[in-house]
Amino acid sequence: MAPGTARYTRRFVSAAAVKAIHAGLECGILKGKKEDLDILSFGPTRRGAHSPAERLQIETVEPPWLFLRELLAEL
Repeated sequence: MAPGTARYTRRFVSAAAVKAIHAGLECGILKGKKEDLDILSFGPTRRGAHSPAERLQIETVEPPWLFLRELLAEL
């Protein structure tokens, strides 16, 4: 299990979901170059990404920020 996976589960009280999403494109490219790389994509909820109507749900910013701080402190 990747180090961030257990921390994610503790922080969000649920297992990380494996999904095919837009952010997964970059993860897949990186994984293709280095197969033993552990990758986790996370962040706030956005709507209308890469368009003039792009919006961020402000209440979804803090949880991934706190997770990132914890994860970096653990490394």
